[in-house]
Amino acid sequence: MVPPHCTCLLGPGYALLRPEFAVAGQALRRGKGPVRRILLFMGGMDQDNATSTALRGLRDIAKAGVAIDVVLGAGAPHRDQVRALCENTPNARLHVQVDNMAELMASADLAIGACGSATWERCFLGLPTIAIVLADNQRRSAHDLAAAGYIVNLGDVATVTPEMVAQAATALMVDDAGRLALSSRTLGLARRVPATVADLIYQEAL
Repeated sequence: MVPPHCTCLLGPGYALLRPEFAVAGQALRRGKGPVRRILLFMGGMDQDNATSTALRGLRDIAKAGVAIDVVLGAGAPHRDQVRALCENTPNARLHVQVDNMAELMASADLAIGACGSATWERCFLGLPTIAIVLADNQRRSAHDLAAAGYIVNLGDVATVTPEMVAQAATALMVDDAGRLALSSRTLGLARRVPATVADLIYQEAL
């Protein structure tokens, strides 16, 4: 599909990430230790309200003192419900239409999210992730990444329950070695290209 002289930049090592991720990655320090902060981001719109499902599953974890950063877009249809849940969940904070996603990912110890474009942002920052499939075009990547040991895949949003989220999150929280292994694998997956090259690709795309 391309001429012989074309250079193909393929795979997650060439993911088009904003420069802020390269900056956050330079100061990143991941290692063993307790989970103190969880990032919950199911995409800007989250039509299926997976955010509420996951947040209910994290309620007891939040009560135990773990901070929960919840991110939604300004136009999310279930934003008011999510806001109410955050207000009634200790240590949960709602962020709307953020411009510091790299900072939130870098400060988190664990993420719960969709398997869309944010997947490669989390991989670049080595953030262990529990994924929920929100759309058909996420199903294959979620399956393949889980099979290769890069993420934990809970499957389709229609079948995910708060109890499933709680069980998966608790299992990773008590498994320091497993969590560190996920982080190390994803860092290797998405950092095969120097950040400066990724920045050049991004600028060229603009």
